[in-house]
Amino acid sequence: MNEQENNLKQLKIKKYLEVSILDKKYCIPLKDVREVVPRFEISTVPLTPKYFKGLINLRGRILSVIDLGHRLNYKDIEVVPKMTCIVIVSIGGIEIGVLVEEVLCVCSIEDKDIEEVSTNDKNNEFITGIIKTDNSGELRFLIDLSKALDIKIIQSMMLSNATGT
Repeated sequence: MNEQENNLKQLKIKKYLEVSILDKKYCIPLKDVREVVPRFEISTVPLTPKYFKGLINLRGRILSVIDLGHRLNYKDIEVVPKMTCIVIVSIGGIEIGVLVEEVLCVCSIEDKDIEEVSTNDKNNEFITGIIKTDNSGELRFLIDLSKALDIKIIQSMMLSNATGT
C-alpha cells in the first residue's frame, strides 16, 4: 500500500451519489447504488401506498419504484425528461428503484464532514447526517434508505406476492 492510499484510509473517506429531490440535495451511499436508469416507463399498481410509483421492467427484471420525494413527506416528483432518473439501489438484499429529480454527481466525503442528527426526531427519521463540506452554505443530507424505503413493508409485500396471499 502506498502512502497516498494509507492517507485516504486514515481520513475515512466514503463515496456518495448526490441527487436532487424537490430542490434539496441528498447523498446516497455509493455502496448501495447499483445503477442509474435515465429512461423508463413505470407501470402503476392499484391499491398501493401513494409513495409507491409502480413497477419497471429493467432488462427482464421487475423492480418496484418508490417516489423518494413523496416518501420524504414532500410531494410527488414531477418527471422531467432528460433530468428525472431512477436510481437502482440494493438495501437489505432487495433491489429497488428510487425516483429522483436529478443525479448531480458522485462525491467523496470525509466522515469528519458529516454532522450526525438525532435518530429520535420523528421529523428527521430518514436523515442520518448533514454534510457540511460545501462552502456555498447549501446543506446536503445523508439519507438512510432502509428507513426511507420502508424495506420491511416491501419485504412483506414481496412475501405475500410470492405466496399468493
